[in-house]
Amino acid sequence: MIENVLPIYVDGRIYDQVFHGTADISYWRTQLEGIKGDALEVSCGTGRILLELGAGNRPVSGLDLSAGMLAYAAEKAQGRGVALDLHQGDMRDFDLGRTFAAITVPNNALGHLYTRHDVEAHLASVKRHLQPEGVYMLDMFVPNPAFLTQAATERSHMGQYTNPAEGAVIDIYQSGYYDPAAQIKHATWTYQRGDTMMREEPFALRMFYPQELDDLLFYNGFEIVAKYGDYDRTPFGSESKVQLIVARVR
Repeated sequence: MIENVLPIYVDGRIYDQVFHGTADISYWRTQLEGIKGDALEVSCGTGRILLELGAGNRPVSGLDLSAGMLAYAAEKAQGRGVALDLHQGDMRDFDLGRTFAAITVPNNALGHLYTRHDVEAHLASVKRHLQPEGVYMLDMFVPNPAFLTQAATERSHMGQYTNPAEGAVIDIYQSGYYDPAAQIKHATWTYQRGDTMMREEPFALRMFYPQELDDLLFYNGFEIVAKYGDYDRTPFGSESKVQLIVARVR
């Protein structure tokens, strides 16, 4: 369960330095082009995607658990003159008092739902907030066996950022282990300045296999109307690295 904000999601300025990809932006823009009505992004973070959608004058709202991420999203939106409707809340249980034509969960955010109960609570909240004929769209990677079978002592470089307080470059390394029973990758992120370790932080992500994710949606009252395996909307197949699902309530 998500009881607290994971450390990486506390400071939006640092997060944006580490995670700043744009490969998915055009996908989300295209997906929403034909939808009339407001859109809600769940786990919107610092607004990396939301700002691009809002820049086209589409009414967009964002929900996130982290006050720090939302504060930085609001700061960026003000600087760009983009209107965002931001809310702090848990993706498993939120009530915004309105409905939306589209609800999106991008950037593997579903991986922070660690149990079936968490997933079902999230989907119930989504159903309460979808308009009739509204669409629910998510983006979740396909579990990679090489990633899951890494030795606990093996480290990989996650990225780096410049510490805003002192201007020092900090590198982030990941190590950890996979719990196959819970389908959770438990990681430790080590922050280093040169050869000096600054701190360690936990990070955990749930794996969702393709047939499992399809079934979770079906048994919670959703119908998948499209499933893509890449941001160019290539149909999902055995070589796909991501699961891009478009669903409606049955």
